[in-house]
Amino acid sequence: MNKSLTSFKNLLRAEKIDLDSKEFAFLNHQLYALIAFEVRDLK
Repeated sequence: MNKSLTSFKNLLRAEKIDLDSKEFAFLNHQLYALIAFEVRDLK
C-alpha cells in the first residue's frame, strides 16, 4: 500500500473516525478512485 495513503488512514484513526462506518466506506471509495486516477495519470 502507498505510504501516503497509510499515513492518511492513520491520521483518520487519530481523529477517531470510524474507518468501517458506512459514511467512511463511501468516502474511502471516492478516495481510492481519486488516487487510482492520479496514479494512472502519472504513468
